[in-house]
Formats: sequence, C-alpha cells, structure tokens
Amino acid sequence: MWTEKYRPRTLKRVIGQDIVVEKIEKLLEKPNDFPHLLFHSRQAGTGKTSIALIVARTLLQTKRVPNADCRIFNASKMSIDVLRDELDAFARHQTGMFSDHKFKKRIAILEEIDYLRKDNQGFLRRQIEELEGNCIFIATCNDIDKVSKPIISRFGGGIRFSAITKDAMKKKLSRIAKKEKLKVDDTLLEKIYTDSDGDMRLSVHLLQNHGGVDIQSIEDDKADLW
Repeated sequence: MWTEKYRPRTLKRVIGQDIVVEKIEKLLEKPNDFPHLLFHSRQAGTGKTSIALIVARTLLQTKRVPNADCRIFNASKMSIDVLRDELDAFARHQTGMFSDHKFKKRIAILEEIDYLRKDNQGFLRRQIEELEGNCIFIATCNDIDKVSKPIISRFGGGIRFSAITKDAMKKKLSRIAKKEKLKVDDTLLEKIYTDSDGDMRLSVHLLQNHGGVDIQSIEDDKADLW
C-alpha cells in the first residue's frame, strides 16, 4: 500500500505541520524528560500517527516500530478488559525489556482515544499515573471535546495538528506520482484533494487507485472506503 510506502519516516519528511515538528524536535533534545503526548485535529489524515511512530523510532533508536517495546492500541476497539489486561501488561512488563535501546521506557501509541467511554478514560488516566515511570503514552484523537479534562491534563493539554493545505497535498502527490511513473495533471490532483476532504492518507490511496486512469471513479472508491 502506498499509504505505508510513502508514510514519512523522519520529521523532515512531514508536510504541513511545521509548528508541530518544531515542538517535537525540542522535546526530543531531552529524551529522558520526554512527556506523554496527545495529538489532536478535527481532520483525519494530518500525520498524527506518523509523527507518533517517528517519535518512537527516535527514542527507541530503531527503524522498526511497532516492536517489542512499542505497540499501537486502537482505542475504538478497547474495552475495559483490553485496558486492564493488554495495555497494562504491556506497560508493566519487565522481562527482556529495554535490551536494544538506551531509552528505558516502553511506548504505547493510543489511537482514537476520543472513542473511549468516559469510565474507560478514567481507568486510562489512572494507568498513566501509575505507569509513567515505565511507559510513555502517545495518544491521538480527532474530537478532543470527547476527551475528559483530566486525561487532557495528563497529556499536557495536547498538540493540535493543522489541516493539510491544498498546495502541500498536491506537491506530495506529484512527488509520489513521479516516483511511480504515473502521469497526473492538475485536474486530477484538484479532484483528489476535494474528494479526500484534505485527508492525506486517503488522497494517497486514491492516487494509487486512480492515478490518471479514471477520474470519475474516485467518487465510487471513496464510497467504498467509508
């Protein structure tokens, strides 16, 4: 999938999030003091998970994540049992831990925590408090209004991601098209931007499926995706 093939692997490759990148670079200067983070944006496909993975690679000094010390949890599928058993066990686990990196903590990436029920959010907050000496939590969400204030407070208020601009998206898609030897024109790029609703991940998927072949079928593909 091109969405993974062209996912940015370093902060320099991230587009449209200069302010966020600057903040993360400063935090990475002091890895031992690295805080829990909450990435939020109303728009999907702005790079929240990509930057979370870049942070994990940098702190764990590895090219491969997820791995034994970095795991992604999808909060939309997390029951209280998953929180209590899987996440808690991962964050507390000691056997064979930290063998390949100097960063003496594990990293749990929690996607879509705005889908967590309020009582589960309370349980998560207590886990973060208990395990912060052993695990860094990086959470993402689209609707921060659905995240409880105590959780937001534990994440230092959160870092807001901007929507990807049309120009930034079109430049990224043009570079991908060139590497894949696809012929695209501005009409197609405009159509992809409009139909992806500014979602970078979706736009790359649409480019892969419809790189100049059938512009009208983009709408059908979008309907299938959602």
